[in-house]
Amino acid sequence: MCGRKRKASTLVRNWQGMWRCPEHDEPRQTQDFVRGVPDNMGVPFAQPPQESFVFLCSINSSCALPGLAGPGCSIPGRTFFDINMVM
Repeated sequence: MCGRKRKASTLVRNWQGMWRCPEHDEPRQTQDFVRGVPDNMGVPFAQPPQESFVFLCSINSSCALPGLAGPGCSIPGRTFFDINMVM
């Protein structure tokens, strides 16, 4: 390591198996011994799948009144709602 000539009896063997002089010997990095922690990728709670709900547009669900309009069926500006068609 340092380039000096040394006697073999004064050298020490490091963790890589190389012979070095005692002044330049270095311990093994502690991060070499770190083990990863397994990561649990599963969700702790999952809801079961819900039954699909199919909404059909009708004459009553196409009005633009809040609470009466169906999703994706309302026509802007239409406020006609016939109560007789619901019952």
